[in-house]
Amino acid sequence: MKVNKKEVGQVVRRLIMYLGCLGMLAACQSGPPPSPRSDWADVVLRATGSGALNTTTKNPVEERVLAIQDAKVNAYQKLEAEILRLKMEDQKSVSEFIGKKPELADKVHTFVRGARIVATRVFPDQRQMEVDAELFLGETFKAALGLVTPKPQHEKEKR
Repeated sequence: MKVNKKEVGQVVRRLIMYLGCLGMLAACQSGPPPSPRSDWADVVLRATGSGALNTTTKNPVEERVLAIQDAKVNAYQKLEAEILRLKMEDQKSVSEFIGKKPELADKVHTFVRGARIVATRVFPDQRQMEVDAELFLGETFKAALGLVTPKPQHEKEKR
């Protein structure tokens, strides 16, 4: 049996293309819907943001700084989207709660900017950078939404 190298190459390329598409679809799948949480004291949200390395800048340091900033903004947007999907005690989402009080949207936006960047990765072959961000929710978040009154500082020190 004679093997045609051209046909084998085409089959291999198709297989790689199909696997790549399958990988992208698997990465896009959403997780299970968030469960209602009456207490966010133990919740840490995580998100990965990505930013492209821009080839228009001549300075490689500036290129990386801009890519990191883009990746952070992307991670913050993902964290904010996660927060808005969270369910509250009355089975309403945070998004529905904020919809009734538009001034809270700015508070959530500001709260998300307090996320901690825990990892940074560079993918020079893909001209991309990624950052991993973590955001701890708890009494501070509830206080930002006005669901609880913040505890005075002296009570926290007694513990």
